[in-house]
Amino acid sequence: MFENDDANWPYSTEGGTAFVVNARGKFFGITCKHAFGSFNWRQIIITDKKHGRQIAGLNSIYYPTEPINSSVGSDIMDVVAISFNDDVGAAFFQDSAYIVDPETVGSSSKNDQLFVYGALRDSSTIGNSDIAPNFALLEFADFGPYTPDPVLRTAKAKFENPEFSNLNGISGSPVFNYTSRKLCGMAIRGGMNKNAADLYYVDFSDINELLFAIINGTLRTSYAKTIAQPNLLPK
Repeated sequence: MFENDDANWPYSTEGGTAFVVNARGKFFGITCKHAFGSFNWRQIIITDKKHGRQIAGLNSIYYPTEPINSSVGSDIMDVVAISFNDDVGAAFFQDSAYIVDPETVGSSSKNDQLFVYGALRDSSTIGNSDIAPNFALLEFADFGPYTPDPVLRTAKAKFENPEFSNLNGISGSPVFNYTSRKLCGMAIRGGMNKNAADLYYVDFSDINELLFAIINGTLRTSYAKTIAQPNLLPK
């Protein structure tokens, strides 16, 4: 959700979700750059809890630039980390920020059970006095790496009699691997065909590289990544 300059319609959105992490004692809001739409990043509203009333003060925005090698054309360029003012910490978020460490984050494997938690735009309400985001917990199964992009993985789902017809607003949502009990990524985009859904999400290992570069004050970073491809040969 974003602030407007219009006093009669102070809040609006073009769809998208954000979540808050605690990486080495530093707090960041994680989301997709494209979810900003026509808004400036300073207009984004991140509250103290899911249906909160206190708005976090924003300090800076970070995102990758000047891609090289495999990052050229990659969706890693769509990842955004937002830092907060010094007075915004664990107490402000009521200890709900997700703690990032080797025991709590990791990559997925094909067929792992995934949960995606985000706000569906078309069934959410933002009015002058009525703000009611519709958060959905959606179950997917990991479908393996997305070959054209080294940071993306794919997932698929089928829903029985879904009350929604698209996944608008899911961008920026956290993707939790229920199989490994770890945060495994962030949703970039998704689509539906009747009751079937496809999801593309950024592996959290790549988001980790961005966070650690920010924390360490590194302006440039590069890293090697091993992607386990599923065995597609017939048995």
